[in-house]
Amino acid sequence: MRPMTRADAEAATPATLALDAARRALEDMSRRARLMIDTANDAVITIDPASIIIDWNRTAERMFGWRRDEAVGQMLTDLIVPPQHRESHHRGLKRFLSDRTQGILNRRVETTALDRTGREFDIELSVWPVETGSGFTFSAFIRDISERRQAEAALRESEEKYRLVVENAYEGIVVSQDGMLKYANPRALELTRRTLAQAMSTPFIEMVHPDDRARVYGNYLRRIKGETVEPFYKFRVVDTAGETKWLQISAVGIEWQGRPATLNFLTDVTEQVALEASAAQTLALREAILETTAVGIMFIQAGRIKWINDALERGMLGFDDGEIVGRTGEVAFADHADWTRFLHECIPALERTGTYSSDWRVKRKDGSPWWCHMSAKALKPSDLGAGTIWFFIDISARKRAEEEVHRALGRERELSELKTRFVSLTSHEFRTPLATILSSIELIDDFGSKLPDAERAELIKIIKGAIKRMTGMIDQVMLIGRAESDKLEFRPEPADACEIAQSVAREAEQALGRRNTVRFASRGDCGRRLVDAKLLAHVLGNLLSNAIKYSPEGSPVELDVEGREAMLVMKVADHGIGIPAEDHARLFESFHRARNVGNVEGTGLGLTIVKQCAELHGGRIEFESTPGRGSTFTAYLLAPPAP
Repeated sequence: MRPMTRADAEAATPATLALDAARRALEDMSRRARLMIDTANDAVITIDPASIIIDWNRTAERMFGWRRDEAVGQMLTDLIVPPQHRESHHRGLKRFLSDRTQGILNRRVETTALDRTGREFDIELSVWPVETGSGFTFSAFIRDISERRQAEAALRESEEKYRLVVENAYEGIVVSQDGMLKYANPRALELTRRTLAQAMSTPFIEMVHPDDRARVYGNYLRRIKGETVEPFYKFRVVDTAGETKWLQISAVGIEWQGRPATLNFLTDVTEQVALEASAAQTLALREAILETTAVGIMFIQAGRIKWINDALERGMLGFDDGEIVGRTGEVAFADHADWTRFLHECIPALERTGTYSSDWRVKRKDGSPWWCHMSAKALKPSDLGAGTIWFFIDISARKRAEEEVHRALGRERELSELKTRFVSLTSHEFRTPLATILSSIELIDDFGSKLPDAERAELIKIIKGAIKRMTGMIDQVMLIGRAESDKLEFRPEPADACEIAQSVAREAEQALGRRNTVRFASRGDCGRRLVDAKLLAHVLGNLLSNAIKYSPEGSPVELDVEGREAMLVMKVADHGIGIPAEDHARLFESFHRARNVGNVEGTGLGLTIVKQCAELHGGRIEFESTPGRGSTFTAYLLAPPAP
């Protein structure tokens, strides 16, 4: 069949497309049927009404010795039917074609056949007619039963020879035919506590427990008919004392005195059934315990979850019953990378010691995380695919407690460091102005009446400056304290942000003796905004003070204020000493000062205040800094235009 071209597709109608699809389906079905026939264990032969062979499978080639190309077209009776059966073969076909008399059709019969060498052997034959548009064809399944026939003959011939073995066999052996026992060895009689006369005169089904009779008799009838029957099964018998025994039966169909019968081997499995029932009860009890325990339990085999208890599947992981059976353990991990890390850790441990134990952060079905302690035991460390038992304990509460302890210890360390830095501040920054005040007062006290007015005024000015410096430091400490205790108030009111910025810039210049010039620039609408003017002054004052203090004298400092829709962006840039990268992470911590500040005065509180004030405005503070090249701090404050 040629492939469909584009032109064919364009010209195709729904009817032709459906026809093509049906044709392809039929071709596929034909190929599958051909494959099934060629691979069948039985010889499959098809003939026409004249007994001409029209099909011959591979098993037929092996069984009869004729190749398919040699057999097809030949008369079946000339090729494989023994001379004594040929006339009845043709007569049966003719009768069926005239009046549909079935004869041997549609049933299983045993006869003989000839192979290529002329050897006649026993076969089991099943023939069925197939009606076609032009008439009938006939197909047959043929099975070589010569070995079975030989075995049956050998059994008959050696019956006397092996009777002693059968009579003393541990298993009960009986032959049943027409619903009655035709033979029973002593062990079989012992199992039912019957004499041979009693056993031979009692229909065997009456010896079977009433609840098992339908199964036993049904199997018996199907086996007599040659149908497929379960080869082994258990059933109960009732002996003459009314006691029940469990027997296991293994049976085959045989011919007994030329008629169909069954040969049955019976084994007493009463104790085994009792043990199995006890084991099943024990297993059920253990499974109930495993299902109700608070510990999660899972069995993994060949990398897949084979069993999981309810405590783990529903309680810990949040899945429905049986939802994750057959999947890998990755279902409980945050992502594939986490799952890979887990495998790289647990597999070597299991292969080395057969056990594994660790804490892992896993997830539930809804994605929520939780902590569990996992432990595992490999059934066979050299072959982990044989199975591994896993135990899970929810330790989320313990982990939370540990985290709280760690946080508390961290806060304790931070508090300790804060106290240390505060002590350092008070011992250094407060000592200097106090010493200045003390020395100035001593000069006035010792030489006050002799000092010229100008020197006395200078000393008083020094004292006032030192006091102002100490007051400023105390104000900063108090401001930080209020912020950390949530007592720092945020009171936005309409104010001109540009005027505030310019005023703070002038104050910064004057406070530091005009050693540096602040260059001011503004963009956008930075006029009346809803801001807390006091906090805004703290932000700009500290940023400008730092920029001037840590810049060379005469180096300009830039202050840019930009008004955006509902935001003020204030940028302070300098060309000073910059901030080392090692100090960036802790720059906004209280009392922290960069390692390169040298002898420049400072408390380490300015940037902490800036951050607190920016956050109270609903904003943030960002910075960029390179040692030796300066720093740029940008404050983003939420400050909508005033109505």
